[in-house]
Amino acid sequence: MNSSDEATIAKIISQYFSPRDTQLSDETVCEVLAQELIRSYHNQTCIVTLTAAPASGKQVFSEALMQKLRDLGHSIDAIDTDDFVKYTREERYGRLAEGMPVIDKYAFDYLNKIVQYAREGKTIQAPIYNEATGEAFAIGEDKFPHTIPAGLHFLLVTGDFQPVPDPDLRIYLHVPTDIRRANRVERDLQKRGVSDAEGIKKSFDERLATQYYPYTLPQAEKADILLVVTPKQPEKGSSYRVKYEYSTYVRKQDMLA
Repeated sequence: MNSSDEATIAKIISQYFSPRDTQLSDETVCEVLAQELIRSYHNQTCIVTLTAAPASGKQVFSEALMQKLRDLGHSIDAIDTDDFVKYTREERYGRLAEGMPVIDKYAFDYLNKIVQYAREGKTIQAPIYNEATGEAFAIGEDKFPHTIPAGLHFLLVTGDFQPVPDPDLRIYLHVPTDIRRANRVERDLQKRGVSDAEGIKKSFDERLATQYYPYTLPQAEKADILLVVTPKQPEKGSSYRVKYEYSTYVRKQDMLA
């Protein structure tokens, strides 16, 4: 376990947060969060950000939360910061090698245009990241495949970065680094046809240095709700490699902006 990361999160909690719930399952944490989101909804599209580091399971988590809200009768859609990556994959590699800041490979101005349109109750098209080609924003606005409908109750913005300046609710999900590294190795070996586990770990650790520490982790201090994962051994016969148990923390009242 990366003790430095855990110490940083513990310090952030002690300074900015109060404990709320512990030992929540995947299902119960979504129930708790759904109720928090509903309390933040006031007849205008509520913009909710979910920030987490690479390989935290943001997509699976956000899909479960969205389904819970739909089950409760609310409309919700989601965009991810990866959907706004610019250039082709080869162009990005080249520009980054030449010293382009990581943050500059994203079209976050267009992401915030979508946020503004959602708040105004308008329909707008959004890009979707294509893992096979590595393209998203580069295909051109007239080809964007994702329609963000008008009149949503919630728009969820997920990602390793958080470019939305004024969301209605900020959520930060913390998964220990050693668990995330194992997740990334498992995913790339199984789904991306990569066979070099050590190379995956090296790439992951490089991303920690260039993205997680300068851009992702600082967002924990700004969150309204902080979710901290404790990995648990799954029951015998379970298909899970590891199970998550969640603790929730809410921002101290005297820390509210």
